[in-house]
Amino acid sequence: TSTGSFGSGYIDNKLGIGTTSPRANLHVAVSGNYLKFDSTALRVDTDIRIEDNEKYIRFQGSSYDWYLRALNSAGDSFVIDRTTSSPNKFVISSSGNVGIGTTSPAQPLHIVGSNNGGLEIETTSGALSIIFDMPSNESARLYFQEAGTLLGSIYYDSAGSNDNLVFSVAGAAGANVEMLRITGD
Repeated sequence: TSTGSFGSGYIDNKLGIGTTSPRANLHVAVSGNYLKFDSTALRVDTDIRIEDNEKYIRFQGSSYDWYLRALNSAGDSFVIDRTTSSPNKFVISSSGNVGIGTTSPAQPLHIVGSNNGGLEIETTSGALSIIFDMPSNESARLYFQEAGTLLGSIYYDSAGSNDNLVFSVAGAAGANVEMLRITGD
């Protein structure tokens, strides 16, 4: 055990900080709640780097076990999940798409669930609104699918002289068949 300022050095085996029996190449045992990294130079880019394929930061306790990972096998994505082998719970792809329950989100927000999974939006007071805000002369669509096959849709079209709200279902040939059209003034 040594104390003081040592300048540069080389450790050939394991380094323990705050422990005399390190269990990893670098084992830091802190008595407080955090580990602090400070830069005394004029640089503002002090960071922690983990530079290798599919490494992670793990948060583990008696009732939780979570991972933050940069995952190359999921297309260079940032991942938050419960274990390293479970399906990823939250993914941000390199294109910026966010996936919940999927490693390859196809839209800006892509949610995959099982056992009647869905999306819940809740308000504690006041009216709840879902707003489709689109450019002028464009449309908004709400599709209903089963295993990737279109079952029906609700379609709002503001192109042209009238606004239209169209309800459709899938026809025998798989085409979207209009069942009801509401036309505005």
